[in-house]
Amino acid sequence: MVRYVSNKIIRYTSKDYESIKDDLVDSIDALSATWTSREDGDAGMVLVKLMSALGDMLSYNLDKQALEYYAPTVTQRKNASKLFDLVSYKMRWYRSATTQVTLTYQAVLSEEMDIYHSAETLVNNLIKKYSKIPENNPGDGTWQECQALVNRYIQHYEGVTSPTYYIPYDNETSSHEWDVDDATSITWDEAVSFLQLCVNAFDYWKTDSSNSLDISETSSSNLITSYLYGNGGSAISYILDPIVNVNTLDTSKHIRLQPYVPTKFKAIEGSIKSVQFTADSINDNCYYLPLPDVDDEHMYVLWESHETLREIKKVDNLLTYIDPQADENGNPEVCFEFKVDDFDYPYIELSNYWKQVLGTDGTFTLHTVQSSGSNGNITKDYLTSISVPSGYVAVSNMDNNEFVVDSEKTICSPGFNPQSARDAYIDSLNYIMTYNTLVTIYDFARFTRRQDMISNAIAVDCQYASDLNKAIDKECDTYTIEQLEDILGVTIPEKTDENLFRYRKYLKNIRHVNYKYEYSKRTKQDNEYNYDVPDNDFVVYTLNIYPIVNDFQTEIPASGDEDQPKIIAEFVNFETQPINVPYKIYKLYNPSVVADSLSAAYKSCRILNIEPSFQTGVRVFDWRCCGCIHLTKSVNASEAASIVAAVVTALKVAFAPQNLTIGKKISYMEVLDVITNCDNRIRYFDGGIGKKSMIYFTPSNEDKYFNTEAYFNPESIMRYVQTVDEITSDDGDYKNMIYVDPSYIQGDSV
Repeated sequence: MVRYVSNKIIRYTSKDYESIKDDLVDSIDALSATWTSREDGDAGMVLVKLMSALGDMLSYNLDKQALEYYAPTVTQRKNASKLFDLVSYKMRWYRSATTQVTLTYQAVLSEEMDIYHSAETLVNNLIKKYSKIPENNPGDGTWQECQALVNRYIQHYEGVTSPTYYIPYDNETSSHEWDVDDATSITWDEAVSFLQLCVNAFDYWKTDSSNSLDISETSSSNLITSYLYGNGGSAISYILDPIVNVNTLDTSKHIRLQPYVPTKFKAIEGSIKSVQFTADSINDNCYYLPLPDVDDEHMYVLWESHETLREIKKVDNLLTYIDPQADENGNPEVCFEFKVDDFDYPYIELSNYWKQVLGTDGTFTLHTVQSSGSNGNITKDYLTSISVPSGYVAVSNMDNNEFVVDSEKTICSPGFNPQSARDAYIDSLNYIMTYNTLVTIYDFARFTRRQDMISNAIAVDCQYASDLNKAIDKECDTYTIEQLEDILGVTIPEKTDENLFRYRKYLKNIRHVNYKYEYSKRTKQDNEYNYDVPDNDFVVYTLNIYPIVNDFQTEIPASGDEDQPKIIAEFVNFETQPINVPYKIYKLYNPSVVADSLSAAYKSCRILNIEPSFQTGVRVFDWRCCGCIHLTKSVNASEAASIVAAVVTALKVAFAPQNLTIGKKISYMEVLDVITNCDNRIRYFDGGIGKKSMIYFTPSNEDKYFNTEAYFNPESIMRYVQTVDEITSDDGDYKNMIYVDPSYIQGDSV
């Protein structure tokens, strides 16, 4: 009887306050015949309500904690960090932005040095102009030009001191006498010789340490603490790198700028912070940092005793780090790892054998960078001044809002705030099963996606291409003639089995994954079709990587010694081809610094027995959103415009390349969810306007009908290209493609 009653009154699906209270009230009659009061003031009813509230809280916490055990649903950073440690993924803390900076010391020249400097420019012009002229035979007309240049040079400085100039050209007392009166009788060789002596003298003056500028502001941190400031001394400052060699600890090393010689540096956003501590401050091999917003990448620890000064090496994982080189006593090198505890307090953890190697009578010095995270990103030429004691230094820097890679190294990178659990989950997918090995085709794609500048990628080899194409064939063989007409946008004149077979082959032709992007251009042209479906054209033991750089980036800014930006990727132009298609092909430029960087990364994997190719292109389908926004309340015109801007921004973020899966189309429901959740004033979104659907693909050829369904294949991706400016423009094809229903706007409409 008790078991029957307990089963009757217990409902395990009741978890909220109201349902639990109703269950408890309903169970009273089965438990007691004397308790009949249901008034709110009854003591028993008060207990029932308290129990219901407690049950609601416990149910919520249990459900919430259950989600914290799984990477896709974890929300708390401390739980996420422990989960992702299991796949050797370490969540990012603050990361300082870096940029390549060019400094040029523009010294105030003395009168003599000014002459030398002008001579350098003149001789360079002469050499450039006459370098192809045979010696002692300058040719007709050229000698007169050369003599005129020399005469102008001499006349410019005639009377400055005396008609005779003594030009020192080395460190000795040797000199070359030049008489202005003999200028008309000089030969070509004498002119070049004189100017070269001027250049030699100027070069000697440039390398003279008394004329260079020391930019090493030494401090207790042993780091270069010369700061670069932007926009007349704004809050964002950058520290010059390189850092003083911490291996040799050469604190006497100075960084000097020679006059008029552009010198490149790496600059790190933030300010130097240093702290000293002793072994007494270390508990369980851990020392907590006094600042929370420290850069987890630029961090250095030194240990000093009475006779020894050593560097403590930073590693990413103390448990997996093994130094093959021990010191002369057979002791391993001491290391430390940066970590963050459950309460978001950063600390460093020393290897557990540090006492055996170092002892406890020394002093530790920690040098780190206080970072602004993502707020430290800057645009091109933002930095304008440097904190040097004297002299004018011209400063130019590159944009670091995106990764910039030159050759095989990153020269500019954006700053980051501590990584959220959601972002860590997305990024950790690139690290699963790829800690030190590349095994499956998915490992190659993940390995590519985790490289600098790469936002998305897929990998396809011979076997995977065959599997994909077989799946495409199987799907196409299920289509009827009516479905083929709808997908291809054509009218099949005769509904015969022969035509059904032919048009199925044609659809397979344009959907197949191919080894080279040129093959993907097979399509309808002037009512003629190519029905031949080639066999799998992937060569055995080949691997194609389809990478996307940032947000389909094609160029990186020019550095200080370049006039033009570097092309790193390109959209292949089909306009010059005889066949039109409704998509663009995005591929790495060959040769490309990004392709070289990826190749170098793959070569570092010693088990790799093939060379990946990065020249296969991704099919890119440009799309815009189209429809009407309905609100929960009335707004003015300015608020309506801000809502439209918020929708465009939310779509751009949600459907950025790193958030998409190559080969999977964006669904209508995904777009609706993004729009309705971006602003609490949006009630619903009415997708589509006239013939334009909610997901509107930009036509590549207005005179030709294309059905995107026919061309979207496993190597395709959708690119959101809509902007607020084109929506709010006075005219254009995309004006008011997203708009707020005018009935919700007070006063004049937008």
